[in-house]
Amino acid sequence: KILMEKLVGLLSEAADQMNGKDTSDYGDLLTLDTKFVLNHASEDGIGIKGQLLFAGPTLQDIRDQGSQLWEDKDSDDLFFVIAIKTKGDPQETIDGIKQIIQDFGIPIEEMASQFGDLKFHAGDGEALIGFKAQDNPYTEMLNKVLLQSKVFGDGSTDVEGSFSIHLGSTFNDMLDDAPLFKHLAKSLLIEFKGNIHEATRSNILEVLESKKEELGPLLSAAHAIFLVKNIRSSIEVDTTEEMLETLETSCNEGFPMAAFSLRQVFALVKQAGLPLDMIRPILDLVQSSSAGEVEISAYAQAGIRLTLSTPGVDEAVGAFLED
Repeated sequence: KILMEKLVGLLSEAADQMNGKDTSDYGDLLTLDTKFVLNHASEDGIGIKGQLLFAGPTLQDIRDQGSQLWEDKDSDDLFFVIAIKTKGDPQETIDGIKQIIQDFGIPIEEMASQFGDLKFHAGDGEALIGFKAQDNPYTEMLNKVLLQSKVFGDGSTDVEGSFSIHLGSTFNDMLDDAPLFKHLAKSLLIEFKGNIHEATRSNILEVLESKKEELGPLLSAAHAIFLVKNIRSSIEVDTTEEMLETLETSCNEGFPMAAFSLRQVFALVKQAGLPLDMIRPILDLVQSSSAGEVEISAYAQAGIRLTLSTPGVDEAVGAFLED
């Protein structure tokens, strides 16, 4: 406990110093951008993207989502939001979700009320489900050690660390008779990005230097990380039909299921005797309302956002239910 109190005190002092720094001139933006591209992939297919956001328009978007749910929200509140993009009326999606929760007999609102405030809201083309933590000693302690967004930028540009993985195929594409691995090997994009302003880097190093005795190893690591100004790399690979045919032969010999089409996988799942009637309401809701994107965000001065892109998932679910 004493060690924890000492650590919190140290981090709180460092945060106070950083939050009090002059932010009139952020300087140049230092960047990391490294990617692997297979067959000229883009971000249009199935994918996942994770972002740790310190400042900028995307962080403001998370704040705006929170404001839609809680008009009295302030900058110190900690909250979590799921935004489901809908192709119809978002209120119908919310009603469907609430009905499913009720049918399963889960007292989710009663459970959530012990720790904070759970809300549902029909936004502009999206159904929002949010939870805001009530004030408690832990949230107060966390706010003491958090850095404000003004430390990292003026809000005009996203200051973040992120990763993304995207396929070149959609669920619509996968409804043909081709093996799934062919769609997976069609194209692929893996990317890691990050940036930070030069002034922020200098301020971080300055604060760490002032606490050299307590943060010796951390200071050395920070110096090593911030020595490089910009890192950019890109690896691009193009495959041939012969390579895919060889891969198909190898898959058929070593792992036959990899050569199954999506429809064949659907048939296999049904033959397994899973209790599909139990999850049918969920599948029906996905088919009728999903626009193929879900954002899961959390806010505590900085923001975390996980974006799941599933274009064509409604049609794939429809095919699963029909087959």
